[in-house]
Formats: sequence, structure tokens, C-alpha cells
Amino acid sequence: MTARAMQGDRQKCLESGMNDYLSKPIDSGLLAKTLEQWLAQETGGSHDEPAPDNTQAREVPIFDKAALADRLMGDEESIGMVINTFLESTPQQIEALTGHAGVGNTESVHQQAHSIKGAAAAVGGEAMRRVAFEIEKAGRAGDMERVKTMIPQLQDRFAELKRNMKSEVAYLREP
Repeated sequence: MTARAMQGDRQKCLESGMNDYLSKPIDSGLLAKTLEQWLAQETGGSHDEPAPDNTQAREVPIFDKAALADRLMGDEESIGMVINTFLESTPQQIEALTGHAGVGNTESVHQQAHSIKGAAAAVGGEAMRRVAFEIEKAGRAGDMERVKTMIPQLQDRFAELKRNMKSEVAYLREP
């Protein structure tokens, strides 16, 4: 299991000696299928094809409530609590990112974007996660101009995600 989820990482991990590959955020269905395959091999049972690479290109959802619900075992109250925390903390995180970019602090930009990326992934905000990931890469490369041009896009993805969440989830507070 790894946090590395870029295209080609699966192959690199397998070539380095890993037996299989799963990336975060955890897809419980894929995890179950992978475990079934390995357990079947241990017991001598039959198994299907190897688990698919979950980093393949696919339509990018603004809010994947099903994935979030799956991670939280369908508990609507927990879903609401997680989303409320995300909605309350993310504006400050984006503000901090903007400040770091304004003073050219590439390491802080990289770290803050990484944190935002992880939070967006955890709540099922794939479109926002992807923008945060691009900012993270630009920060790591020291490309502050790219970071600055992408921050408004990150803010837009957050606004979209917030609207989608509010329309689909009970137990949300007004931040």
C-alpha cells in the first residue's frame, strides 16, 4: 500500500519487489478484491486476474459521495462530521497556501498543497485533489508562477465541491 498514485507508479512499485499495489485513498472494493486474490493463492484456491491499476484515466467527479460513504461504512452522521471539518478547515488551508506562494516559500507551498490534496482525496473531492496535486508538483519544482495561476482554480474546485456536498449530504452545518 502506498500514497504514490501517479501514472506509472504501479509498475515502478511492482518492479521494485512489491507483491501488489494499492494507493490511497483506499477503495474498499479494490482492497477486498486484492485480499481475496492473495488469500486464494495462500490457500491454493483459484483467483481472478490481478487487481486493475486504480490510477487509470477516468471521469473526474467533483464529489464522490459513494467513495466517502464506503470509507465511512455508510454512516451518514460520520460523513457529515468529516465534511463539516473539511469545509471549515479548507479555506484557512487555501489562505495559507496563497500566503506561502506570495512570499515564494516553495517548501511550504509543496507541504500545504500536499495537505490539501490529501484532505480532498479523503472526502471524495477528486477534481479538487487533482488541482492540489498539480500545485504540489509546481511547488516542488519551484514554479511559483504556475502555483499562483492555479490557486484560483483550486478555489473554484473547492467552491464546486462545497456546493455538491451541501446538495447531497445531511448533517452539514453552515460554516
